[in-house]
Amino acid sequence: MPDIAGHYDVAILGGGITGLTLALQLKQTDPGLEVTVIERKQHPVAEAAHKVGESSVEVQAHYLRDVLGLEDHLTHEQLHKFGLRMFFSHDGNKEIAHRVEYGQVAAAPLPSYQLDRGRLENHLGEVIAEQGVSFVHSKVSGVELSEDGSDHIVEYHDDDGSHRIAARWVVDATGRAGLLKRKLDLAKPVAHRANSVWFRIAHQVDVQGWSADEAWQERVCDGQRRLSTNHLMGPGYWVWLIPLSSGSTSVGIVAEDSAHTFQDFNTLDRALDWLVEHEPQCAAEVLAHRDKIQDFRVMKDYAYSCQQVYSENRWCLTGEAGGLDRPAVLVRRRPDGDQQRPDHRPRRPGPARRGHRGHCCRPQPGVSRPERHLAGRVREPVPVDGQPEGDGREGHLGHDHLLGRAGAAVLPRQASPAR
Repeated sequence: MPDIAGHYDVAILGGGITGLTLALQLKQTDPGLEVTVIERKQHPVAEAAHKVGESSVEVQAHYLRDVLGLEDHLTHEQLHKFGLRMFFSHDGNKEIAHRVEYGQVAAAPLPSYQLDRGRLENHLGEVIAEQGVSFVHSKVSGVELSEDGSDHIVEYHDDDGSHRIAARWVVDATGRAGLLKRKLDLAKPVAHRANSVWFRIAHQVDVQGWSADEAWQERVCDGQRRLSTNHLMGPGYWVWLIPLSSGSTSVGIVAEDSAHTFQDFNTLDRALDWLVEHEPQCAAEVLAHRDKIQDFRVMKDYAYSCQQVYSENRWCLTGEAGGLDRPAVLVRRRPDGDQQRPDHRPRRPGPARRGHRGHCCRPQPGVSRPERHLAGRVREPVPVDGQPEGDGREGHLGHDHLLGRAGAAVLPRQASPAR
């Protein structure tokens, strides 16, 4: 058995966004702490086709920018996000200007960002090294947790063999791999059954070009729809479109298993066929640039939870190592054909708050009651990350995000052409 190679105050297992930001915050808070991060992937990692969890919300943006001091990187190396935007299904989704649209019409006072995760995590790796964090690129092979107050022992392997370190605290940031969760049998089942697939394409997918309707194009007076986290909503599913600073676009499908089985879209060919059927305008643009698709990832039954995420015995789980439960609000079809949010009673939209531009959540002419309450108060979906078996890659910390902020408006769909 190898000798103890080092002693640390905190050993963070996993060097995705969760582990890296935690290491940085610990060193900024107490520069005297001895911190190590053990990450199995070598750095630098690939840009664009690295991980999902690319769309930040205002709380996370504040944390990255103001708490961790990453404003310069976010401003110059990432994209400013133009809010959340949703397009609800209408008449086969053949003309985007005819769909009910909810989204900002002008810039919001609180900025958020579209994150190229590879670019961000490469930067964070450099920053924590400059702060004195030991950033080790190896695979964790075992953890011996102490219950008597002595140090925990972490073992990892690299090309030079096995190594053992001692740490007062062990933090599991291994994402869906859930190293400590599996070791301590802490998995907790959840009732939500949904699946997701995604890919990145080296092309700027721009919904603004999907319609020649000038009135629709002019509704967004100060900003670009392309920079929003665009969601194409349908019964039991949504499709995300997220622009990345590398010039690529992240495209993903999230669907309830009861409405769209995983086998409907669990390969690239099936996913493209699924888009042709449900989102033909999106499919047409992707297929025109199919040779630029950079990757394809799947995740079956992505929701999960955990019985315990920290202990008085100096270990804890953070980020997706703990759980990911109901990250999306999906749209179901009611028997009468209207769309509704699952498991929620309709809410009456509140009036626009003082000082807000746009119409916020006021009912608009031509927008049905179910469409109004859908647009009134929703949670922003947080894209998930990983592969079918779960490979331990980190997703970003998710936060509930309630819309109705400055510059948000419900945009009524255009009248359909007479038939």
